[in-house]
Amino acid sequence: MRMTTNFMFRVGALGLVLVIAGIMIMVSSGADKANLKKGVQDINTLGISDFEEGRFYNGTIGTIIDEFATETTYNSTFGIKSNERVSKHYYLIRLEGDDTRFAAVETGNEAFVNIANTMMDETWSDAEIENYTTVDFYGKAMKMDKELKDLLYEYYDELFEYMNITDVDYAAVTVPYVLTYQTKDTVGKNGSMGVVLLLVGAAILGFIVFMFIKSRGSAPTPDVNTQDVNVYNVADNSGYVPAHAAPADDTGASGYIPTHAADQEQSSSYGDAGSSDFSDNI
Repeated sequence: MRMTTNFMFRVGALGLVLVIAGIMIMVSSGADKANLKKGVQDINTLGISDFEEGRFYNGTIGTIIDEFATETTYNSTFGIKSNERVSKHYYLIRLEGDDTRFAAVETGNEAFVNIANTMMDETWSDAEIENYTTVDFYGKAMKMDKELKDLLYEYYDELFEYMNITDVDYAAVTVPYVLTYQTKDTVGKNGSMGVVLLLVGAAILGFIVFMFIKSRGSAPTPDVNTQDVNVYNVADNSGYVPAHAAPADDTGASGYIPTHAADQEQSSSYGDAGSSDFSDNI
């Protein structure tokens, strides 16, 4: 069986990617297991400075103020976007307790998103609600990158301006990490997947090395100059793009979308709350 150098290179690159992905999953799974041994803490009982990156937390979320950003992912073929979809939602929640503490929650779970939509409606409703909807949280604290933090602070500007509240130290009232929602049955149990990817990738690399050595040993001396031609594969791209701004080009980046600033109608939804008392709902 003869294989071109370019084909062998691409298959070998696939094997290398699988090996790297397998190692990363195994390392992440091991870190999760180590953090689980430290115990799972209730988000509503901790101060802002008590949260730690990588630690697992649980608790009941009683107030979801708003969805302040989303993250989109799409495929790009020759600069043409397709299959665009929202992959992650980012919510601002208020932690329970006497102190004012906020946190950002990230999720791609459809069931959580549906409950969150109901809770946001209740937060800004003027109607008397006897029993507010709640949702249980389980997940871990992850680093909040600068772009997401900027979007959160932009939302704070609009929120507190609407409430006629000034001189708020955002950092002092906000958990410095993103609380990523996860399901308990997947936490720390991806190590086996990492092992499979590592073995498959290693097998592919071994096969490519074997075929390369074999071809080198049996290939006749060429009487003409040959040249490899690189063929670039299309890959999924993801990134961050503000929703209110048109893309600067058609390169296929995707990313955070500030949901509160998508259009004028959305921003006016705060006005629909009328004379609702923020302290009663949030």
